[in-house]
Amino acid sequence: ACNRTEFILPLAFQYRCLGFADLSIKLIFQAREKHFSNPDVHQAFITIFLSLPAEHSAKKKLETVVVDSVVTFTQDGVKHSYLIKDDPNADLRKSELAAQSSMAQLLLGKKVEEEVIVKEQRLETSTVHIDSILSKYGYALSETLNKYSTWFPERTDIQKGDISQLAAVATEMGQQRNRVEKMLSFYNNNQMPLEMMANYLGTTLPQL
Repeated sequence: ACNRTEFILPLAFQYRCLGFADLSIKLIFQAREKHFSNPDVHQAFITIFLSLPAEHSAKKKLETVVVDSVVTFTQDGVKHSYLIKDDPNADLRKSELAAQSSMAQLLLGKKVEEEVIVKEQRLETSTVHIDSILSKYGYALSETLNKYSTWFPERTDIQKGDISQLAAVATEMGQQRNRVEKMLSFYNNNQMPLEMMANYLGTTLPQL
């Protein structure tokens, strides 16, 4: 029951509104992996990602290939993207590379625009050109924004390149987070009873 989206999505949004950004993005990312065919999960992921502070690690530009990053490279004219995971059971069919694998070891620490020799034998040498490095969250955002209308053609709530509506929701979540933090500060300083804080936030004590 805990894996059902009707429980996961509200919980992820509650975490975000209460200021637990790391928990929120981690939970909604896991939900996206587990319920990939559910468009509501993708929409929730985009909204929560956009609401993250600009300085959050999920939004930072990565300088080198690290664990939990997605590296896109070109090999023999074909682009490939792989998520490097600290998991020996990483699934190549899902474009995952175990950090311990020989390919991941060759890529870790490399930078954008570097050429990496991945195979060197007497009769064959193969190199890859690193095109981009994103956090797994940043890559998931880009993938969903670019492919949402293809994956879910019946949906019109997210148009490619048009995220203004979701950005507005993200802004509101940020404002809600600020209100929560302000009220918690008042409460911690004994300036506001808990019941009054619940009323201000539009909830009840059991929910709070």
